[in-house]
Amino acid sequence: MADILTKSLVVIPAPIRLLTVNAERRIHYARRSEIVRQWRWAAKLYTRQAKVQPYEWCEITMHVKQARGVLADPGAHYPVLKACVDGIVDAGILPSDDGRYVRSIVQQPPMRGNRDEIRITLAGVRSPPRSVCHGESPRNEDEPEPDDRQPLREH
Repeated sequence: MADILTKSLVVIPAPIRLLTVNAERRIHYARRSEIVRQWRWAAKLYTRQAKVQPYEWCEITMHVKQARGVLADPGAHYPVLKACVDGIVDAGILPSDDGRYVRSIVQQPPMRGNRDEIRITLAGVRSPPRSVCHGESPRNEDEPEPDDRQPLREH
């Protein structure tokens, strides 16, 4: 059976300012941590609200929209983008953000928008249902859950 590539879009309105690499170097580590924490939480929340289904692997494309100021350089918002990828993992869409599951991350140059936001497109192969992933046959809903505490019987 051939793998079917699918796409999902997650739009994350800015919960707090967009953090650039240059600003990250200048601010106190506690403030930086708070900004990253809020972006990570927002990515998890909006990924769940978008009802994105889990992926076996994917390629990630990120578009930053800025409402004000000079448009940042491509890649300048890396701290926010990394926090968003971590939030997607926290939402259960990917098991991890290592190379086995994230094949590429593309950062498009920032664009002007009505509000600060990040648009993330996931493109890849969706995970099969959990029971199929582990080589088990799907369980009949009428059967009771197996009780792992009981000893195995020998035949």
